[in-house]
Amino acid sequence: MNIRSILCALLCLVSVTALAASDLAAIRARGQLIVSVKNEGHKEVEKHRDPAHFQKRDMEVAIARAIAAHILGSPDSLSLKMMRKPERLPAVARGDVDLGISMLRVTADNARLVDFSTPYYRSGLAVLQAKDGAIAGKRDLAGKTFAVVERNDGDAAAMMAAIAAATGSAPQVILVANFKAGAEAISAGRAAGLISEAVNIDVFLARHGGDFKRSPLLTEDVFAVAVAKGNAELLGAVNEVLAALEASGELKRMASAADLPH
Repeated sequence: MNIRSILCALLCLVSVTALAASDLAAIRARGQLIVSVKNEGHKEVEKHRDPAHFQKRDMEVAIARAIAAHILGSPDSLSLKMMRKPERLPAVARGDVDLGISMLRVTADNARLVDFSTPYYRSGLAVLQAKDGAIAGKRDLAGKTFAVVERNDGDAAAMMAAIAAATGSAPQVILVANFKAGAEAISAGRAAGLISEAVNIDVFLARHGGDFKRSPLLTEDVFAVAVAKGNAELLGAVNEVLAALEASGELKRMASAADLPH
């Protein structure tokens, strides 16, 4: 057997092993569903760069518990793995975790790495702006400067790429440490607004509304559960749970709760 054949055989073995780690029989034998979720982070809301961190995490943990109950008979048969955002999809693809439930956008690039369930949440990017701001759509971004919360996981770059794809050009950007700093930049006239996920803006406004408002959605994004490529049995089980949650109205209740102050 030549070197190329040996390498191909090893790669096939790795792929099969990763898949086997997440099929239903293996999960039931293990007795736990392993899910990648958002980090718990600091207990104080204002310490987070993402104002809706707790709301989104609570919703996704509830979905994970429902899937664990469906597959294993108990919502407590669940192991939550917290890792940085760039590590979550690769961990699913490798079979390090069974599922990724962490506001993962369904995009062409992401879908090349993992398979996605039916969506459980829909939102999009929007602009936090002054009460008298006139940003009502993507065309209103032209020639303006916007604040974006600085992150270590590449969110700002991804956000600008989404805006550029939707508008044909990316706006000028200044990076800020958090929403408070972004609001200060708007008030000082250094930025026409702050671009973020609509749910983040809604939660910020619920606490600090005052002189600010949110624009309509600039993009339309869907979020789904990530499963390793080709793991149809596990994907089917996830979709069964999401369908049941939607039929009962529970999924809508969860999504509404994600938009409310924690």
